[in-house]
Amino acid sequence: VVCIELTEDEINETAVPLESQTLETSLQISRKKTASLFRLAAFSGAFLSGLRDKGLEAATQFGEKLGIAFQILDD
Repeated sequence: VVCIELTEDEINETAVPLESQTLETSLQISRKKTASLFRLAAFSGAFLSGLRDKGLEAATQFGEKLGIAFQILDD
């Protein structure tokens, strides 16, 4: 799923020039592109360390937010 999201939004990002993207469009692309990788990394680390339920969800959300923040700074 992560590979599909990443590929789709890499294509979408190049199809829409940066200057014509809305904030929502930019965040959506970041969420599927960079944040999907950070989200997976955070989920994997949390899962392997034994976290479950709320702890796993918190780590996953943190990874997504970190990925979006990273992409904003990178752009």
